[in-house]
Order: sequence, then structure tokens, then C-alpha cells
Amino acid sequence: MESQDQELQEKFHQGLQEEELTFDVDADYQMELQNKKSRKSLESKIKKEKRKKRLASGLEFVVYAGIAVIITYLVLNFIGQRTVVEGNSMWPTLNDGESLIVDKLTYRFQAPKRFDIIVFPYQENNGREVYYIKRIIGLPGESIQISDNQILIDGKVLEEEYGYGQYTEGGYAEKPLYLGADEYFVIGDNRSISKDSRYLNDLGQPEVGCIHRDEILGRAVFRIWPLSEFGKIKTVESNIIGSPKE
Repeated sequence: MESQDQELQEKFHQGLQEEELTFDVDADYQMELQNKKSRKSLESKIKKEKRKKRLASGLEFVVYAGIAVIITYLVLNFIGQRTVVEGNSMWPTLNDGESLIVDKLTYRFQAPKRFDIIVFPYQENNGREVYYIKRIIGLPGESIQISDNQILIDGKVLEEEYGYGQYTEGGYAEKPLYLGADEYFVIGDNRSISKDSRYLNDLGQPEVGCIHRDEILGRAVFRIWPLSEFGKIKTVESNIIGSPKE
């Protein structure tokens, strides 16, 4: 009888141990599952944060790119523009191949001045539009005449120290030419080869003619290439010295 009781007690204790073991295993399993869920949740949060950062970076790039495009547009259309000199009509002041900055803002607030170097569009006979760069000589309301290698403004000699060569022909200004309220007479510094307001075609008509203010793109103010010539383009002061030379 005692042996039976003892046997029953042993089975009872063994069952309790098995239940405790099962409970411990279940608890470990549940903890492992909980850890896995926590890791997955954390990984999911990290992925979401990375997606948010990528999206924010993309939006930031789009915003900065948009701002850059707007600034570039404003600069090119209202403030300044790069242009390249082609040919030698403005030599020795400007040389073929030089890169310049054209100021497009100043003339929105003040009128062009004598001796300003301006850029304006010109349509060639083949219909191709190019840009000319010349120096303003005659201003609105003035009379201009080129005679005996002299420029006369309202009958008075214009003193020049910047040009090269002689005015072999007066062309369009051989006789006194009266400029309109918004007309400018322009000449290249290399006087003997420049195609400018003086130039007449085979029919004796002005090829370039006088330039209207609304045709002026801007004034050349700064040279950026070559580096050896980098800097502001030298300005010239207007000086009318009196009666024509004899």
C-alpha cells in the first residue's frame, strides 16, 4: 500500500515538473515571438523614416532646382547675359573670341549714353538673326555727320581716342543726319572694317541704320575671357571740342 502511495506521489511530482517545463518553454517561445514582433516593428519604423527622408530630399532638390531655374531666367532676361565677340569690328577695344557680360538692367532706369558699347539684334539678308556689338556715337535729337575723317555732333567735332583707322567714307552720315527721339547712331571702333550705322548697301540704303532704344539688348560692361583680360571694360568719356577743323 505504501509503495502504491509513493508511486502516485512520484507521478504527481513528475507531472508538476513536466507542466513547469512546458510552461517555461511556452514562456520562452512567447518572449521570442514578442522580440521578433518588436524587431519587425522597429525595422518597419526605420524603413518609414528612410522613405520620409528620401521623399524630403527629393522635394528639397525639386525646390532648389526650381529656384535655380527661376533665378537663371530672371538673370538672363532682366539682369545680365554672356555674349561672345565675333570678328574684329570693335578692335582694339574688344577682340574676336572674347566673352563678355552684357548688363541688361541699367537701361531700364536710365537712357544709353554716348560711347556706351551696346549689343543689339541684326537680321542678315539670309534671314538669320545675329547680335552686333558697337559703340554709341550719336544720341536722340542730335545731328551727326562724318566728314574729312571727323565726326560732327550738331556741327561740333567729337574728340575720339579709342578707335582705330580712319573714316574713309561717311556713308549714311556723309551729310548731316538728324536722329529721331529714340534713335542711336553706332560705329565700330575698327572704323575701316566695321559694318555699322554708316554702312550703305548696293542700292545706297542703310543696311544697319540707326538703332532704336527698344532694340538695344544691353551694354557690354565686363570681360570674363580670356583671363588675361579679365575685368571691367574701360569706359570713355564724351568730349565735344568745338568747331570743325579746317
